[in-house]
Amino acid sequence: MCDPTPWFGTGTDATTRYRNSVDNANASLNMTYMESTLDGKPGAPHSYGGGDVIAPADGGAACGTFLQVIASAVNARNDAGAVAAHELPLDSTTTPSSARTWRRVTDAQANNTFGPWAAPQLTAHVPAQARVYIVPNGMNIPGLVRWFDRTSRTWVQGTGTGFSYDESDGWDSGILFQVPERGLLLCLYPVGARLKIQWMNVTVNQPTLGTAVTLSQTLTLSMPWSAACWCPHNNRIIVAGVSGDNAAAYEIEIPAVLSSPWPVTRAPFGPGQTFTPADPSVGIGVTWKKFHYDEKVRAIVYMPLAASEGDDRIWVYRPRFT
Repeated sequence: MCDPTPWFGTGTDATTRYRNSVDNANASLNMTYMESTLDGKPGAPHSYGGGDVIAPADGGAACGTFLQVIASAVNARNDAGAVAAHELPLDSTTTPSSARTWRRVTDAQANNTFGPWAAPQLTAHVPAQARVYIVPNGMNIPGLVRWFDRTSRTWVQGTGTGFSYDESDGWDSGILFQVPERGLLLCLYPVGARLKIQWMNVTVNQPTLGTAVTLSQTLTLSMPWSAACWCPHNNRIIVAGVSGDNAAAYEIEIPAVLSSPWPVTRAPFGPGQTFTPADPSVGIGVTWKKFHYDEKVRAIVYMPLAASEGDDRIWVYRPRFT
C-alpha cells in the first residue's frame, strides 16, 4: 500500500546494514509522535491488533482510510511508543505505493492520565460513535475504558471499567471487534487456553464491562490464537483454531439476554477439509485482526502466518447460512 521508510540506506554489507538498522532508525525518529523524520511515516507496532479501516461512508477516503491511533514497541530496540494518531488515505486502487502519503491526524497527544500504552493493543472502530476503542495488555490493566474520538481528534478515558485483556495467555493472542447489529464491542482471548468473551454496550456514551459470559460449551484453543470474527449474514461469532478439532469451525450465538448461556454449535467442514492455525513452533502468533469476515465475498479470507519458505497458504471459509 505504501513504500516503507528507507531505514537501511544504501549499504549492502552486513556491517553497514546493521549500523543503519540500529543507529539511524533510533536517531531518525520523532519520539513525540513515533514517526520517521525521513518521510513522516509512523513507527510500525509490529503485527499488534491496532489499526482500523475507516470506510468511505464513515468519513474515509474513496477506498477507505487506514487509521493507526497508537504505536508501541517501535524502533530498532522495540523500546519506544506513543499515543499518536496517523492515517493513510486510500483514494484509488491504482495509485502506486510510492505516491501514497501518511499524515498525522492531530498534533495533540494523550496526557499522562490516559493510561499505559503497553503492547500489544487491540483497537476497534465503532462508526456510530466515531470512536476507536483501545485495549492495552499488561501494566495493571484492566483500567478505565479508552478510545480515540475521531470527531474531536482527542484521546478519551471514560468512566467505565475496561476489558481485562491483561489476563490473556501470552502476547500473541486475542481479538477485539464490534457487533453493530447488537451495539456491542466484544473482546475474545484465551485464559488457560480456554476461550473467554467479554462485552460492553457501545450505544451509550460511557460504556462499561458487561456481565460475565457463560458459553454452553468450553472451547479450548490452539495457541497462539485470535481466529474469531462476527458474521452478520448468519448473526453468529465464528471461531476457528479449537484445539484437537481442525475439521470444523464453531459458531457462537449472542442470546437476547446476555446473561443467559451463549449457545455454541460445531460447524464441520466439507469432507477432507481442515484448518491449520498459526504454528506455535515458530514462537510467534502474528495473527491479530487477520481473521475477518468480508461481506462482499461472504467469506473469511485468512493467512495465519507468512511462510518462512515456499508459498504462503491462505484459507477461505464461507460460514453456514450465508
